[in-house]
Amino acid sequence: MTKGVKIGIIVVVVVGLAVGGYFLYKKMSSDGKDPNDDSNDVQAPPPTPPPPLVEKPSYDPTPFTNQGQGDYFRLWVNRYYPSDAKKYDLSKSGKFDNDFIRKAWAKYGLLYKSQVSNWNKIKNNIPSSFAEKFDKADSYNFQIEKDGNIRLLPKIKFQSLDGKGRFEFGSDGKIYVQGSGKSIEIGKWWDGGKQGNIMVKGKPKNIKGSNFFDLANRLDALWKPDNFSSFTYRNRLDLENNFVD
Repeated sequence: MTKGVKIGIIVVVVVGLAVGGYFLYKKMSSDGKDPNDDSNDVQAPPPTPPPPLVEKPSYDPTPFTNQGQGDYFRLWVNRYYPSDAKKYDLSKSGKFDNDFIRKAWAKYGLLYKSQVSNWNKIKNNIPSSFAEKFDKADSYNFQIEKDGNIRLLPKIKFQSLDGKGRFEFGSDGKIYVQGSGKSIEIGKWWDGGKQGNIMVKGKPKNIKGSNFFDLANRLDALWKPDNFSSFTYRNRLDLENNFVD
């Protein structure tokens, strides 16, 4: 064998190995599997990463324990801060602890607790006929008694009380006369404040009106100072500025 033939054979072998190695590399690259690996494991593609978490502001729970307490706060915000009530999508009645009321409480809670007496003593739901009047600040005030009873106060100067007392409608369905720091139950109301029954000189008297305001005016026409001789009137009571709650 000549020297040239030997060189030619060596070249052919080297080229063949190079070509074979290239195609083997291509094969492994194409299917991602070593042809000499006889295992059957197939690696699954990586999972799609979850979308980034959208962090929601965390607000402290409200201190309310029933719907009556929550609704009174809702009505208070809607009455005095209507733009924020709209901003927070705070309805006048609803759950006493959810995201909507928590946002309002975070802003107004301290102010509310400093201005509204006995808010935490409310036990019962607020009558719908009361809720309808809550934002009518020019005609009605509200007061929470120590027993949790809510009273609606029509803002009227009553002639029969000589401007020194007032009629009040309680969330317990009762009608009161308030004066000289004393409160006397005189009857009951129903039908959304359109009807009432009071005692006049020891006898029951049924009265009808179109609403609480009208019913109070009709009470004023019936009431006489001598109906209760033990009733002591206040020396002065300015209803227009008597914002208790």
